[in-house]
Amino acid sequence: MEKRRQKAPLRLKMVVVGSSSVGKTCLVTAFTKGFFPETFSETYRENHIVDLNLDGVAVEVTLWDTIGNEDYDRLRWLTYHSVSIFILCYGIDMPDSLEDVSKRWVPELVHLCPESPIMLVGCKKDVRQNYRTLEALRETGQRPLTEEEGMGVAQEFKFRHFVECSAKMGEGIDEVFDLAAREAKAHQATLKKVRPQKCVVL
Repeated sequence: MEKRRQKAPLRLKMVVVGSSSVGKTCLVTAFTKGFFPETFSETYRENHIVDLNLDGVAVEVTLWDTIGNEDYDRLRWLTYHSVSIFILCYGIDMPDSLEDVSKRWVPELVHLCPESPIMLVGCKKDVRQNYRTLEALRETGQRPLTEEEGMGVAQEFKFRHFVECSAKMGEGIDEVFDLAAREAKAHQATLKKVRPQKCVVL
């Protein structure tokens, strides 16, 4: 009997970035482990390998969670090598984190990996119905970010996709990574036809 060699899966690397406490680790954990973490380390992150099937194509995704604190900039930059797509997160309960997207994260990602696609993800959409969060924001003269505000930033920078999600409620999680995988797959195919992808790590 002739043995058929199995075709190697398409390998993609996703890097999840964004300011501290926006919900990156909860998003990654909800997708890879199927539950919402109540506690996690602020100084340690791990990468995960997930097998996906995109329209009959086997895809092996290496998913990197990163620390948003500026003290870890150089360590985080090392994870950008050979990235297929960035999943750039902000917290819907953290107005400043969406401002950071424009002022900090876009300049960093475009400078270091100018050819890599970026998708924008608004995390913690459930906070819009959370009384304690609403009261805490109101006391500081703030409010949760609207979907339109997130969409506006996504359109301004021509991000490939924009999704809101809630790791706590399990909403939008699969959509985030399905869109990311499809975009990364399409972009990788385009790069192979043109030229190798480059990231500049300082």
